[in-house]
Formats: sequence, C-alpha cells, structure tokens
Amino acid sequence: MLWSVGGWAWAMEEKATGVPTLLTANVFRYDDKNEIAYAYGRAEVVRGNQVLRADRMIYNRRLNVVTAVGNVSLLDTGSGQTLFAQKIEVTGDLKRAFVSRIGAYLSDQSRLVAQEAERIGEDGRYTIMKNATYSPCDLCQENPEKPPIWQMKATKVVQDEQAMDIIYRDAWLEMAGIPVFYTPYFSHPDPRVERRDGFISPGIGNNENIGTYGRMSYYYFFSPQSDITITPLYSSNDGLQLGLEQRQRMEDLSWYWNGTVVRADRRTDDGTIKENQLRGHLFGNMRYAIDENFRAGVDVSFASDKSYLYRYRIPTQDVLVSKAFGEYFGLRDYGNASVQYFQDIRTGDRPIEPFVSPSITWQSLGLPAQTWGGHWFADASFTRFNRDQGVLPVSRRGPNSFQFLNRVGWQRADHFSNGIATQMGGLGRVDVFYADKLNKPSPEVGQFEDVYTLRAIPQFFGEASYPLGQAFGNWVHVVEPVVAFVAAPRIKQDERIANETSVAVEFDETNIFALNRFTGLDRYEGGMRVASGVRTALYGPQNAEIDASFGRSYRLNRDDNFPTNSGLNRKWSDYVGRLNIQPADWLRLNYGFRLDRDFSPQRTEVFSSAGPAAFRPYLNYVSAVQDDLANDKSSVSELNYGANSVLYKYYKLGVSQVRALEPEAGLRSTGGYIGYADECFNITFNYTRDETTRPDVDPGQTVYLSVQFKNFGGFETGPLQPFGNSQSATVQN
Repeated sequence: MLWSVGGWAWAMEEKATGVPTLLTANVFRYDDKNEIAYAYGRAEVVRGNQVLRADRMIYNRRLNVVTAVGNVSLLDTGSGQTLFAQKIEVTGDLKRAFVSRIGAYLSDQSRLVAQEAERIGEDGRYTIMKNATYSPCDLCQENPEKPPIWQMKATKVVQDEQAMDIIYRDAWLEMAGIPVFYTPYFSHPDPRVERRDGFISPGIGNNENIGTYGRMSYYYFFSPQSDITITPLYSSNDGLQLGLEQRQRMEDLSWYWNGTVVRADRRTDDGTIKENQLRGHLFGNMRYAIDENFRAGVDVSFASDKSYLYRYRIPTQDVLVSKAFGEYFGLRDYGNASVQYFQDIRTGDRPIEPFVSPSITWQSLGLPAQTWGGHWFADASFTRFNRDQGVLPVSRRGPNSFQFLNRVGWQRADHFSNGIATQMGGLGRVDVFYADKLNKPSPEVGQFEDVYTLRAIPQFFGEASYPLGQAFGNWVHVVEPVVAFVAAPRIKQDERIANETSVAVEFDETNIFALNRFTGLDRYEGGMRVASGVRTALYGPQNAEIDASFGRSYRLNRDDNFPTNSGLNRKWSDYVGRLNIQPADWLRLNYGFRLDRDFSPQRTEVFSSAGPAAFRPYLNYVSAVQDDLANDKSSVSELNYGANSVLYKYYKLGVSQVRALEPEAGLRSTGGYIGYADECFNITFNYTRDETTRPDVDPGQTVYLSVQFKNFGGFETGPLQPFGNSQSATVQN
C-alpha cells in the first residue's frame, strides 16, 4: 500500500489477481499501529466494474475489510445494478459483503429491498437477502409509502450472478398490498437476461369449434441468431395439435417458418364428415443475399384445407400465395424471376387457380435529364400460367396461357418560374399472348385452342398543375388544379387474350390520372381522354389538417371494355374524390366517394370519430355498386361502429359491431374489451361473437383474458394460436 502525492488516494493491489483497488476521499487518516485507514467526504472505492461510495469509510488492512457508513451505494457498471444502504461491510476486493436494510436497483430499474443481505461465494456469485421484497412497479409519487401495484415478498431471496437467476423461498404475491398467491419456491431470470430457454405463458379456454383447449409453449434458443418454439395444444374436440416456429438469421441468409399439424375430423363444403384427417398449415419465408446485386428467396403459405386456418383462428387471407424467386438490383435496373402457386381457401366452387411458372420481369431506367431533358424507361415481362384442368366442370376451368409484354417510353418533368409544373412523355407497347383451352365469352359456345395474339399500343401523355399557396396567421392554404391528357388508338379487347390479372376494376381518386385504369396488364385502356381535378389542403397548428381532392375524366368515345358500373364505360366518367377533415385530435372525418353523373353514389367510404379520449365513438361505412368484366353486378354495404375510451391513464375499454347491409343484411360480429396496463402489469378482457359461418367453422363466441406481470410472465385464455404470419414473428420471453 502506498500513499499518493497529496495524500488523497490509497492504492491496494491484490497479489493473486493483480487487479488494483483504489480508495479516494477528501480527507484521509491512517493509524500505523492498527493498520486502519479512515476516509471522509465523498469516499469512493473502485475495483474493475465495482464502485463503492459512502460518506465515510474505514479500511482494516489486516482483515482486508472496508466498512462504509452513510448514503452507501455499490454500483456494478457491468450489470447496471446498484445497491443502497446506510451501512455495508465489504472485503477489499468487493466480492464479499454484509449489508443491513438494503435496497437494490436492478438493470431495468426494478427494485429489491431486504432487511439484511450477504454476498458470498466465489467472485461474489450469490447475494442472499432475508425478508426481501421485489417489484418492477413505480412507486406512487404522492405517497411513496403506498404499496405498488404488485410485489413479491419472500423470507429469502437469492440472486445468482453467474446463472442470472433470482430465486424466492416462501413467497407471497401481493396486489395493492393484499396477498393473493403463495408459493414455496419461485424463480425468474435476472432483468439482464434478454432470452432464455423456458416455458411461455400458458393458454386455456373454450372455443365453439374445437371445444375446451389448453396449450403450453416451450421456447429454446440455439444462439442469438437462432431459436425455436414448440407449442402442443390439446382440445376436447380435435385432440392434440403440435405447433412449431423456428427463426434463423445469419450474415447472408435468414428464414422464418411456423406450422401446425393435427389429426382430426373435417366437414367438407357439402356437409360430409371425413374422419381422422391429417390437417395443418405451413407459413414461412427465406431470404439469401447472394451478393450486393443478387438476392434469392422463398415464401410459403399452405393450408391442408379451406377451413383449417379459420377453425384455429390463424391469421390468413382468402388466397394463399407461395413463391420462389430471384432478384437483381442494379443502379438503374431491376430484374425478378419467380414461380408462384396460389391456393384459394374461399368456400364454394371457384375457378381453378394457376401455377405461374415462370414469371420474369426486367426494368431499366435512364438517368434523369439526360435524354431530351428527361429520362427513358423500358421494361419487359414473360409470364406463363399453367392449370391442371382434369375433369373439372367448364365453369371452373381456366386456360393454359402466357404473356410476353414489352414497353419502352420517355418522360420529362419541368417546373417553370411562374409556378406551373408539367410532365409529358410517350410510350410504346408490343405484347404477345398465347392461350389454350380458353373459354369463349359464353362457355357453352366452346373454347379457343392454341391461339396467339399480337397487341401493339402507342400512347402519349401530358400533365400540368399549378400549385398555389398562401399563409394567413398560423394556417397555410394550398390549392393545386391538375389537368392531364392521354392519347392512344382505340383498343378493342380481344376475346382470345386470357384475362388473368385484370378481372376487377376499381376507379377512384388515386387512379384518375393513370395511364391504364384497368388492374393488371391483360386489359389496357386506349382512346383519347382528358382528366381534370383539383387538390386542396389547409394546414394549421398542432397537426390540424383539412384536405380534399375532386376530379373527373372525359373521353372522345365510349369504352365498352369497362364494366357497366365501373364509372368508366361512358364518355364522361363518374366523379371521384375524397375529403379529409382533422382540425384537432378529437375530431376526424374521412369521406371517399364515386358519384354518377346524376350525383347518385356508386361507391362510398366514410370514417368518422369524435370526442375526447375518455369517450370516442367511431363509425366506418363502406358501400359499392360495381361489376366485374363479366358484368356480374354486385352491391356490398357494411357498417362498422363502436367506441373506445381511455377512462384514466391506465384504463381503457371499447365496444364494436360489424353489420352487413347488402347483399344479405345482418349482424356479422360483436366485440368488446376492457383493460388495465401500466409499466409493470397488464390485464385485458376481450369478448367477441362471430356470426359468420363456413364449412367446419361454426359461429360462436370467444372470451380472451390475459394477465401479464413484468419479468414474471402470466397466463391467457386465448387466442388459439401464438403464431403470427409468414411475414412476421413475435417470440415471447
């Protein structure tokens, strides 16, 4: 031991480890006879990651013990844990200690307090606390003596620094100071643990389709880049279902998949019961970055039958898409090659979905302002649609076909000093189509077999807008009139071209200025037309906003290629637009519309919500009159309404209903929830009654109760599946 210059620091070096321990303070006194050092005023001992601070310290060299008194804190900078006490006795290497009336802040700011504590074991591995209390909840600021939302009390608590466990003996769980649960033994990971093998919160409940069920998931991680979750679920109606979820991420390769399998009975569309069927699903994806320009991937979405995903309430879509693909990313180029498989899980007899193999796309884009003040663009694609028609009825059959689409064009944008902005350009298309066994417009007439069709389309376009703005006070008003024209020869849609991607037409304010208002590319819009409209917005303080758009188009000739109720088959199109009003956080109104020439509504979308956070009702109304390219007219109207409420900082509740108005009026679902959530505790009760029916899935109610304690986990009565979908995954710790 050596005195430093000035006499304000004391250095101690352990011969066994060579790790220095430094004691500093404002004032030092040293008793040579008894070999005792006294440190006063901002006394501090530092050894590695350990920092001990106190008002005064006494170091006994013979015993190698430091006694710290007054506002004592022991900080471990490695773990982020801090101990507080009025007095502590600790060895010079800070590995062993005895503390009375201890308080500890863990790395996540949760707290442990105890009557006394002792640190023992090699390298101070164990901290043993007697009559201890643990809670991750914040204390009440107005009354810190008030019990927290919940806390765990135990006669003995052991913190294992090596295993990173906190272990309780003879423990009580208290809610608001009231004991509610006793356990002789309990443990949970130290807050520093990000992931660990173990069981996830169990789920129990009852469902109208599978009956009473229970599940228990086990999570295991192989490495920080790889983990797996195994979920057995047992139900009284279907028996044992096994679920697996696995994730892997490496430098160039990553994948995720989840799946389930069960052997159970299945009810088909015609009501027949098929016994002891192997049923299940598989969702997943894989991505492989070959290099900085090339990437490959696989997406999988598969279900054993049409009703399985709905029966087990697994998030899904009506048509599942699986594909394998490769991509190229260049500075000004993009390429994609893929094969795709579609699985239609909607009820009823529907046309067979194609197997797309291959689908190849290439896009190139010229440098801006390099070609006559603009840039050129080019793209090409080849897609083949394959179907195994077998002995299907004519109504469900589809053609085997391919399309080879090519486009080359040029575009230029200008902004003039008077504020006018323009765009202009042109393009040329040359497309080749092939179809075999293509149904004629009336299937009874027969089919086209082995037909090739060539389509060439030149197109010119231009657009001009004049944005104007004015500020007054804290508000800014912007208005922008827009006019655009498109010139192309009239196109008669050839019946020998298979319509694979342009079955539906949706005309609204988003595509009024589009070059082709058909979806997809099998059908293309020709002729001469002009579109005009206006966009305006009013912006105010605190994110206040009112914006609107309105427009209409005119064509020189009718286009009977569009369905009758599409809003585009006459010379003058329907009026389309949208109004969004949000002057304050408590009020929002959004109205989208398509109006016929007599202003009768053809499509209406309304969303409105109003009121403070304590009570905010909402209404969402959707109505559409349209038909597809086969002129099969359909009218759909639906009303979704309810209210949400945040009664207090931590309390929330809500109710909702979905009601169909057309074509079959009736209630579709009813739901409600009530919950409490703060920084350490979450409880949610959710009720839903679904009135829709489909084969093997009956209408009924679902009750969902979830109780979660921070760092402890919890339990829940649903939903049935812990899995997400093929695009995302959540691992519960």
